[in-house]
Amino acid sequence: MPENLPKRTAAVLWGLWQAGEAIANLPEDCKPRNESEGQNAQIYFPELAQDTLCGWKIAATSSGGQNHINVSHPLEGPYLASKTHDSGATLSMTGNNMAVAEAEFAFVFGRSLPSRGKPYSREEILDSVDSLVPSLEFPDSRILNYRYAGAAGLLADCACARDCVLGPATTEDWKNINLAECEVQLIVNDEVVTSGTGADALESPLTALEWVVNRLSARGIAIETGQFITTGVCGLPSPIRSGDRVTSDLGRFGTATATLVD
Repeated sequence: MPENLPKRTAAVLWGLWQAGEAIANLPEDCKPRNESEGQNAQIYFPELAQDTLCGWKIAATSSGGQNHINVSHPLEGPYLASKTHDSGATLSMTGNNMAVAEAEFAFVFGRSLPSRGKPYSREEILDSVDSLVPSLEFPDSRILNYRYAGAAGLLADCACARDCVLGPATTEDWKNINLAECEVQLIVNDEVVTSGTGADALESPLTALEWVVNRLSARGIAIETGQFITTGVCGLPSPIRSGDRVTSDLGRFGTATATLVD
């Protein structure tokens, strides 16, 4: 086995990401042997991409989602600055093998949360959050057989991160609203293709937010000021293609929109 297997894994996956390609399975000489090695691969992506880590995501927040990719718990993954866009962005579909979109809540941090041994309470986390913003995710995997990659392989693949679009911060008093009950729609070319509620995201976007913060803290990773966390799909992932105009509509909390091209 290579001396630094996680870095080798990240290099293979980043090379595929850059080329817009995917492989059936990770080669044996760079396949993470456990979740820790998969997580450790994530930390090399900013270096390999010469980019900045600007946020985090959570995947597999429902039993259906976990069953679909054959994992038993949610997975966290990093977002790169070059793959994070403002609402209204035009995004390329080239090399996007999954070709789906997801409507999600996201939270932007106004101050940092250092890693520590004791889990953060929800109150502590919310005190550090500056704003709630609508999020539109276009996930993808560099592993074609992602349903059989296992948690370790999917973690190494940044929990299927690709592009994330963030809308403007809401002016609503969201901290005093039950987000689990809030309706969310994904709209493609002016047609609602799926709808759900905040409860689809680990029973509440705030539960998902708390999970990610404390998962990262246990790994020794801080949430830095200005970084964001997306909290998982509301409704279902929906197929998209080049030429589509896609909107994540969080109702009173606003929208995030992107146009897809070849």
